[in-house]
Amino acid sequence: MTHPDSLWMRTFFCALTLSGLLLAGCGKDAASERAFSVQENSSSRSDISNISNSSNSSDGSVPGVSASDANSDSFLANDASGSGSSGGAPAGTAGDESPGGAVPAGTADGGSPDGTPAGTSEGTEQETSSKSDEETAGSLSAEAVLPNDDDLVRVQDFIPNLLVDLKYATDDNFTGEIIYDFSDAYLRYGTVMRLQTVQEDMEARGLTLKIWDAFRPIEAQQALWEAYPDPTYVSNPDRGYTSHNFGNTIDITVVRSDGEEIPLPTGFDDFSLKADRDYSDCAEEEAENARMLEQAMEAAGFKGYQGEWWHYQDIDDYPGEDLADMKLSN
Repeated sequence: MTHPDSLWMRTFFCALTLSGLLLAGCGKDAASERAFSVQENSSSRSDISNISNSSNSSDGSVPGVSASDANSDSFLANDASGSGSSGGAPAGTAGDESPGGAVPAGTADGGSPDGTPAGTSEGTEQETSSKSDEETAGSLSAEAVLPNDDDLVRVQDFIPNLLVDLKYATDDNFTGEIIYDFSDAYLRYGTVMRLQTVQEDMEARGLTLKIWDAFRPIEAQQALWEAYPDPTYVSNPDRGYTSHNFGNTIDITVVRSDGEEIPLPTGFDDFSLKADRDYSDCAEEEAENARMLEQAMEAAGFKGYQGEWWHYQDIDDYPGEDLADMKLSN
């Protein structure tokens, strides 16, 4: 027979052993759960670190995001929401921002956000714009100050390719003396514009005009009359103004573009009958060249003087009084 106390003791120890086993099993489960949690957290931190370290890869790509997704509006919207890379550059910049941050992110080839090309500063653009405005203003200013038709102007300022050999500014004239104290040819602006048409005609033929005389001051006319008082060739200033005093008359010839003379009836201030426009006493080539000049001058609005093949007057008249006291000098 078993003693009651001994039975109770065995029962107590069995229950205690069973409780220990149960507690040990629960402890293992808790430890396993804690270990799994720690491992999962560690893995998450590792994944986050890997993503952060690769967000600014050499080709600018983001792991797990395709090139098309990276360029999509949704991706850019997420980028703008503030997710950044570990290096401080905004995510999705594809390496456009320089290491020092001097070039704004999102600009191609180092350009500015507004699309201004690299190397073009705002100051340069303003300077270019300013120059353009100045050129436009200069062009408008030049148009605004164009001479009036009756203004006396220097011919070569408007017809630069035309030649000038002002005979009365030298001693190569019928007086053998220097009459003018200037050597540039001056005419009314309206007359110059007509002459420009003739010059263009001559240039198309490989020729150019050459001026022998243009505007003539009153005192110069007096000197010529005193040297040769023949009204056939020199106007008497006591009878009023000559057309040369009006600034719309010119003594002119034509030469080759290199300045070489071509055959014409006479030279300047020839007082023989060959100087007139009859041409019957001239060689055929001389007559043809004189007629060529005459036709071009008349077509442009000039009329010739019968006694001198080189003398032409603008068909538009101008008053001589405004030039009565005109003084010219070089």
